[in-house]
Amino acid sequence: MAELAPSRSEALVPLEIFIRERLRLSRGDFIRAYPTPMLLVQLGQVPLDEGAFRTMNVGPEGLPKGEGYEMLVAPVRKRTDDAFTAFVWVGRAEQCDICLPFESVSKLQAQFVRKGELFQLLDVGSTNGTFLEGAKLERDRPQPVPDGAELRFGQVRARFCLAERFEAEVELAAKLRR
Repeated sequence: MAELAPSRSEALVPLEIFIRERLRLSRGDFIRAYPTPMLLVQLGQVPLDEGAFRTMNVGPEGLPKGEGYEMLVAPVRKRTDDAFTAFVWVGRAEQCDICLPFESVSKLQAQFVRKGELFQLLDVGSTNGTFLEGAKLERDRPQPVPDGAELRFGQVRARFCLAERFEAEVELAAKLRR
């Protein structure tokens, strides 16, 4: 199994890495290798709502760009160096479990909460909002996140994928690149 490093510098992984892995592994082996839910993060951003507040980008520099890097992948899991295991933090701060180093993302944007096999998402008072299937989440009101859900953190779009959907998305991306 290719390990996805949970360190803040490697939290976002180019989709191209998973495409190469999928071409190497069978469907079942790929799903077993990557059982963790994933966020497929689009590099293109949507316009901010009128009156939205922009903050300075303090995330790591050098995110991959160019052909094959229009999508990044982030595992929805705790970093190994984090003692607070109840929530998976999403935000611009390097200490977040999922660091999205984009100016429209708040330092502490949202949390994923796992309830058995189900996942919930809640906004923690972000400046530019957290959206689930186009609907803005109310602060501190967790909402269930279905497999394949479209999410938005500020301007940053993402899709929540459980293992089988993630494999299908990677397979499709691999076919489109051939």
